Amino acid sequence: MKVGALFSSTAAVIAIATASNSTTNLPYWYEKHNTPTALDRNRRRWAHIIHDGVGGTRTWPENSDGVSNIQFCFANDESRWELHKMLNQAWDLWTLALGGSFGKESGHRLNFEEYHQVRTEGPNPGTYAFTCFKHNTSKCPTDDDGCFEHKDKLSLDWNSEVPQDILLVRLPNNYPGNLWSTYGYSTELAGNVLEFERTTAVHVVARHVISLVSLVDEHKRLDRDKFVHFNCKALKGYPEVQSVVDKSKDGPTIEELCSNQTLPRQYQEQVSWKDNPFASFNTDEYCKFAQDSRIFTGNYDVKSIMHVDSASNSIDACASTKKREDCTLMRYSGPNQTGEGTSLEFIEANTMPSDNDIQNLKSLYPWKKS
Repeated sequence: MKVGALFSSTAAVIAIATASNSTTNLPYWYEKHNTPTALDRNRRRWAHIIHDGVGGTRTWPENSDGVSNIQFCFANDESRWELHKMLNQAWDLWTLALGGSFGKESGHRLNFEEYHQVRTEGPNPGTYAFTCFKHNTSKCPTDDDGCFEHKDKLSLDWNSEVPQDILLVRLPNNYPGNLWSTYGYSTELAGNVLEFERTTAVHVVARHVISLVSLVDEHKRLDRDKFVHFNCKALKGYPEVQSVVDKSKDGPTIEELCSNQTLPRQYQEQVSWKDNPFASFNTDEYCKFAQDSRIFTGNYDVKSIMHVDSASNSIDACASTKKREDCTLMRYSGPNQTGEGTSLEFIEANTMPSDNDIQNLKSLYPWKKS
């Protein structure tokens, strides 16, 4: 999508050069009873978070054209110009892997595009894209990550030209290097979020884009310890966090922090970024999901683009030494060869989706129209 040069900060809108057909989202479909379905059988080996029962995580809705159209807006102009190119490249990666755009030939119904409106009246007719927040003033209406705790403030600053269930794309609010996304589809205001930096690798952005449509990280499976070795001591920031824990009388143990994504986050909120030893201590990436909230079946796929590599979040030495003591996550050399004394293999970055990733995505978002 080529971008025009016309800006209007007060209207939180920019002109873009191309348009696509407008669509109307229909309500999502789900099983009324939590019973096995044909779709369940098609998902017998994948890691995803879609439940076909009431209350399960939702796939993105299918519109009247048979397309699950994931529309996004950028928080503000800064986010747009920093992230637009990278986001397009990440989706291009998936489009190539899936065999092309949505349709019968590719076998999937996913589309990913910036939200826009076509205006035929007024002094400046054309196609316009909007920032998520009105007046193009803020990434988040609070000074912290309070977008989700302070919905009253968020709603006051939200751009009324933009649907509330749209995907919000933004630069990190407080913590440089922060990268995260929500899972599945939400109808809530700012309930769908993707946050990353311009320097993030394309395949990493692609991984989080697909988290949005409900695939989850392979290495967070409950049975992952049968296939990979997790070494919390190799996480960046571990020595500093250990020092804080050692000085604390009533706080959690280092073992609890290594296995809990919430506790380190609570410490982050209490200390400024400059002095925060928990800022790089990324336990979120490695905490296993609860049994009742995720579906993990079949063979473990270390080649999945949804699987983190050994060097990610590890101390710098990991990339060169590729040793157990320096790397956060490494693969066991063979089946049933777990434990501290067994041989480990370095996990390289998966820059393209695996065959299983593609089959999984197509099973969740199959093309249905003839």
